[in-house]
Amino acid sequence: MTYQLEDPSRRTTGLKSASVLGVKLIVGVFGFTYFTDQVKKISTLSPSLANYFYIALLAIVCIKAALWIAVAQKEIDILSTWLDPRKYYPPDETVNAVLFALVLCGLILSSRNLIVFGAIYVVYAVVHMYGWMHLRRELRKVIKKSRLLLQKDPPSHSVKRLCTIAIDLIETYYLGRLHLFRAALVLFLSTAGLIASIKAHLSNAHYQTYAYGLYVFSLVVPEEVVTNCARAPLYSGIRRLEGMLYDLRRHEAGTAPQSNSI
Repeated sequence: MTYQLEDPSRRTTGLKSASVLGVKLIVGVFGFTYFTDQVKKISTLSPSLANYFYIALLAIVCIKAALWIAVAQKEIDILSTWLDPRKYYPPDETVNAVLFALVLCGLILSSRNLIVFGAIYVVYAVVHMYGWMHLRRELRKVIKKSRLLLQKDPPSHSVKRLCTIAIDLIETYYLGRLHLFRAALVLFLSTAGLIASIKAHLSNAHYQTYAYGLYVFSLVVPEEVVTNCARAPLYSGIRRLEGMLYDLRRHEAGTAPQSNSI
C-alpha cells in the first residue's frame, strides 16, 4: 500500500468536535465580563504586588486556554497528515479534551484562591507529565511504522523526500526535545507554589506573593516560552513543506510548469 498523503479531516472529526466543545465550555465559564469584573474589583483596592500578580495570573490562564485550542488542532493536523496516513487514526479524545477544559476552567475560577488553584495546578502538572509520556510512547511506534511504510511502498521520489523531512521534524520536536524535563519542572514549580500558598494561609501572608510569582513563572516560562521556542522549527518546517507539496501537486497536475526545488 503506497504511502499517500491525504486530507486529515476525515481522521480528526472527533478531535475537532472535542476542540469545539472545549472552546464552548471555556467561553461559557469564563468570558470577558468575568475578567473585567475582577479588574474592577482589584482597582478599588489599595495597590499591592499580590493583586497585580492575581490579574496577571488570570490573564495568563485565559490566554493559555485559547492557545491550547489553537495549538492542539494544528498539531493534530500535522500528525494526521504526515505520519503513516493510511494507518494512523488519532483516537477520539473528546472525554480527555472536556476534562482538560474543565481543569483550565478550574484554574481560571480558582485563581483568587491560591490553595485551590495550586491543588488544581498540581493535578494538571501530573496529568500533563503523564500525557507527554503516553504521547512520546505512541509516537515512537507510529514514527517507526511510518518510516517502514515509506521505505516499503514509497510514493514519488519528491514526495518521499518531503515525507522524510516531515517525519524528522516531528521526531525532533516530540522525541528529541526535553519535554519530560520541562513537565517535571512545571510539577516542581506548581508544588512549590502550593506549599507557599499553604504557608501564606497558615502563618505568613508574604508567601502569597511568592506563590503568585511561582505560578506565573511556571505558566509563562517553561509552559509557553520554552515550549514555543521548541515548537517554532516544527511549525516553520512543516509550513515550508506544505508549500512545496502544494507546488509539486500543481506541477504534477499540469497547472504549473515549474515547482520549487526539493
